[in-house]
Amino acid sequence: MKIWKVVDRVAFLAAVFAGTLAAFAGGYGWTLTAIVAGCIAAVGPIVNRIATARLNRYLVSQLEARSLTSKQRDQLVQALQGQPRMSIWVCHNRHEAEPSAFQKQISEAIEAAGHEARYFGGMSNAQVGIEVSGEPTPEKQLLMVALAHAGIPFTNIILTDDVSGIWGLAIWIGTKPSPKAG
Repeated sequence: MKIWKVVDRVAFLAAVFAGTLAAFAGGYGWTLTAIVAGCIAAVGPIVNRIATARLNRYLVSQLEARSLTSKQRDQLVQALQGQPRMSIWVCHNRHEAEPSAFQKQISEAIEAAGHEARYFGGMSNAQVGIEVSGEPTPEKQLLMVALAHAGIPFTNIILTDDVSGIWGLAIWIGTKPSPKAG
């Protein structure tokens, strides 16, 4: 059973119980109990609707594909614009639609800022989230600050198997991470 249906049923039962209690309390002259129970009966369904709507929005947001908002795009472009030209690999698994679409948006923002976005689509299916790789250079630091400024979560890594330095500065876009249990 879906969680919001459980919450809805519990709220309904609580409202019925509180309403019944208010009626009996009023009949026995317990004014304060009647008022409190009546308020709970009246406010309970309202609180339930608000909580259920928020829960539903959260669950739907976990299913949506990642995409840059116009604000994130603008912030990313603004943070990278006017800086010395960089060449950045923006990579994803070519067989995954969601990371591919997100990679395209990030590449377009990098190019709009005047930098080169190079493409590689041969990543492993095991990649999750976004990683920024490369040696600890000022360019890498600038890129990480720009991503953080735009609110794009990432993990900073150094590739230990890139002994020839082929990749340089790269953004690796894996599948969308699952929500963290809290």
